[in-house]
Amino acid sequence: MKITILNRDVQRRFGTNVMEIPEDTANDWIRKKWAKPFHNRQAKQMADMGMNNLDLSPLKAKRETTGEHCLVAWVQDQPKRQYAIGAEFSNLTVIKIGKKLGFNCKVVTQERFDRKTLNEADFVVLNNISAFSNEQMDDLLMILFERERPYVRYEHDFGFCKHRVGIRCKHLGHLFDKELMGEPDCWEACRSVKQENGIKRLEFYRHILARSFLNIFISPLQMEAHRNALGDVIDPYHFLTPPIDHEHFKIDPNAKRETNLVVSMTGKIDFWNKGLFNVAIYAGQHPEYNFEIYTRSNPQTDIAFRGIENVRVKEHVYYDDLPGIYNRASYIIHLPTGVEAAGRTPVEGFLCGCDPIISNRVGIDGFDFDWSKYEETRERIIQGPYHFWQAIEEEYNRRYC
Repeated sequence: MKITILNRDVQRRFGTNVMEIPEDTANDWIRKKWAKPFHNRQAKQMADMGMNNLDLSPLKAKRETTGEHCLVAWVQDQPKRQYAIGAEFSNLTVIKIGKKLGFNCKVVTQERFDRKTLNEADFVVLNNISAFSNEQMDDLLMILFERERPYVRYEHDFGFCKHRVGIRCKHLGHLFDKELMGEPDCWEACRSVKQENGIKRLEFYRHILARSFLNIFISPLQMEAHRNALGDVIDPYHFLTPPIDHEHFKIDPNAKRETNLVVSMTGKIDFWNKGLFNVAIYAGQHPEYNFEIYTRSNPQTDIAFRGIENVRVKEHVYYDDLPGIYNRASYIIHLPTGVEAAGRTPVEGFLCGCDPIISNRVGIDGFDFDWSKYEETRERIIQGPYHFWQAIEEEYNRRYC
């Protein structure tokens, strides 16, 4: 078997000219050092200060010997809307911790496409990129590939999938419910549908992950789906537990908690994928509980919960109001029809004292969290963003020094 690799001469335009390499040597070929060694004043500064024998990574040494912050270009798409979604709040939490640790993170979006930051960054964190224009993608990939800028790939969803959220994708293996969802329509699409830059979707994402010096996944489920679709080019990788602001989402000792209250929080996100029909079935089977469903109003909602007396459907609420609702409830329910790479909502509720009701279609189910041990699990969640930056620094040091 041979693995198809893009010819380096046509990297900039992602042309269709390719070269084939035997499978047993492919990984060595594509996992080579694409970035140049880290350049700073580390050696001279350490010599001047008598620090030659200190075992410091170059990023840490730069901060400790020169006082300079490591420049990180954080690349993420930011759709035009008046409200933020979970992925954006997750990014804010990780960036906040990064700045605390001395990483000068500058966000690059399609609206603020700062080429200077991309060219000068010590490394790039490549987050979701589907909303960037062709010209922006062309510039971005030229900087990462031709100019060999080191980068980390950090994916929120299933970028290789036509639908991005994996709702009808055969790559999800045993979690694909053929009886419920019908025949998968993603399999051929993921393999054949071309991006506007001229390369097939799977091949595009295979190169993105193959050339990063580290890939960050937000659950074991998400990692396995990427391995099924793309192969071993996802190595090396690191898991990031859900990055939730624990100062915002926490138990309020003064709150009055209702012992039989279950809340579902889907906001303005797609009704079908978030599984509110599943919640309706669950509510009908458990009349001993009261359910509050926070979602956008539409005919599907009325149909799903019509006649279920223990359900109250309410309008979606904003981020600042979430802790107050969670602190009134005893359970947080999340039973998506599609497959979620992680699932912020159950973790938000848990940090506020709710017991999660989830299925194995929610990515966080793959972590070995013991939901009965609040302090232990809370600490693991808090440490997630710190481990994110530690893993990046360790892999950078191992790869380029």
